[in-house]
Amino acid sequence: MASQRTAPLTLRHVLCQQKPTILCKSKLNRNSRSLAWPEVAAFTIWRDFNLENLNDSYGHILDADDLLYPLELPQVEVLQGVETEVDRDIGHLIAWNDALMQQTLLVAKTRLGICQESNLTYLYSTPDKSVIAKLPNASTGSQVDHVIGLDNRLEPVLVVGLGRLSSKWACMKLLAKLPQPSGEMALPLRQLGNLCRKAGTRYGYIQTEEDLVVCCFSDTDNGEDLKAAVMPVPCTKHGVNILTSELALWWLCMIAMSPNHSRLIQKKQDMVKINEWERLYHDAGTTVMRHRYSNFEKSMSAATPSMAFINLAPAISGINQDYLANPVQPEGTNNPKSLAELEDWGCSSNSADESAWNNPGVWTIPTNPNTWVDPKMLSMNQVADSGFNQSTYQP
Repeated sequence: MASQRTAPLTLRHVLCQQKPTILCKSKLNRNSRSLAWPEVAAFTIWRDFNLENLNDSYGHILDADDLLYPLELPQVEVLQGVETEVDRDIGHLIAWNDALMQQTLLVAKTRLGICQESNLTYLYSTPDKSVIAKLPNASTGSQVDHVIGLDNRLEPVLVVGLGRLSSKWACMKLLAKLPQPSGEMALPLRQLGNLCRKAGTRYGYIQTEEDLVVCCFSDTDNGEDLKAAVMPVPCTKHGVNILTSELALWWLCMIAMSPNHSRLIQKKQDMVKINEWERLYHDAGTTVMRHRYSNFEKSMSAATPSMAFINLAPAISGINQDYLANPVQPEGTNNPKSLAELEDWGCSSNSADESAWNNPGVWTIPTNPNTWVDPKMLSMNQVADSGFNQSTYQP
C-alpha cells in the first residue's frame, strides 16, 4: 500500500524512517556455492562510505525541500509482523528498498540532470516466487534478488542485490574474520562478486534481517580474483542525523549513476574515491572544489579532513554549484588533468605515516605546474584499509 504525502518533506526524511524489526525464525546455516564464482582475495572496510562524505557530496539533494512532485511512498506497516524462514522471505525488505528507490532516485536523477537519455529500471524477486529477477545482460547463472539499472542496452545495471538469512550470513561474523574470511562467510560475497562482474558493475549489496551491507568490488593483479570493500549498515538505524540502510542504498545507486565514471570492476588504484574532490581555479582567481561524482561545488574554505583532492585547471560552473562559493562565470574552458598525470606526486594521500604529512622534505613538487597540489589541502585521514583495527570497529 502506498500513501501520497503532501506535507513538506525531503528525500532525507523519506530515507531515514524507523522500520519494524524483522525476526529470523530459521536455523538454516548453509549458503549456496559454486566453483565458478571468483575467489575474494581480500576484504576491507569501506570506511569512506560514511554520513559525512554523503552529506558533503549529495546533502544538497537530500535536504532540498522541493521534491518536484508528490511521492507515492510505501508505508512502513507493510513490514510489521514479517518473519523469515528461507532466503526468499528477505524479499519483503527488498520490496521495501525497491519502492523507496523508485521514488527517491527519480527525484535525484531529475534534479541533477543526469542519465537523461535513459529511464531507471527496477526488478526484484518476490517472496512468493511469482517474479524471479535476473540480470538483463547475462544468460546463465544470473538470478538475483534485486537489480536496479537503466534502459541502456550497453550498460543496463547500476546495483545488484542479494538477500540472505542472518542465520546463514551475519556481518558481525564476517568482520570478526577480516581481512580474509573463508568458508560460509565468504560465499555470499563471492556470489555477489560473480553477479556484479556479469552485470558490468562494481556495486552491490547484501540484505539480511539485521543489516544492509554495501559492497564495492575491485580487481586483483591476476585479473581472476576480486577484492571487496564492505560497509554494514544496521536496519535498526533511523533518524535524519544517521546513515540508514535506505540512505546507504540510495547513495550506492547515485554513485553508480554518476555520468563521469565507469562503474565496471577495476583495480582499486584506477577507481575514483567517493570522497574525492577536484580543486578548480576560475579565471578571476576564485578557487572552488568540485565533487568527482555529484559535481557539487563548494568554496575551498568548506574543506574538511575527510576530503581527498586532486588539482585541475580553470573551472566551469557546474549545475550543482554551491552559490556560497562566490562563483565566477569563467571565460575559458575546463581542462581537467587525469589522475595518470598526477602520478609523479611523491606522497600518497593513503599514507599511514602521519609524519609524512608534516615533513615538507618528503613532498615532491612535480615539474609540470598544472599538476601542483597544495599539501595542506590533501586529506590527512586517508589511511590504508589494511590498517583497520577490528577491535575498535563499531558497526
